[in-house]
Amino acid sequence: MLEALRAKFSAHEGPRSMLLASGTAVLVEAAPHDFVWGGGHNGSGTNMLGRLLMRVRGELQSQG
Repeated sequence: MLEALRAKFSAHEGPRSMLLASGTAVLVEAAPHDFVWGGGHNGSGTNMLGRLLMRVRGELQSQG
């Protein structure tokens, strides 16, 4: 998934701009029934998608 997100945000200016515009905000996949990729309905999910998006955002920010 990490490589797919890197490819998506490297290749497409629109999504890359949106991701970078989030600055340092914590990103949470608002999926109430997904406790792995999302935050779950009560915030107890692992939010793997949000974590990966923040990682890719950091990589893009460091590239300038």
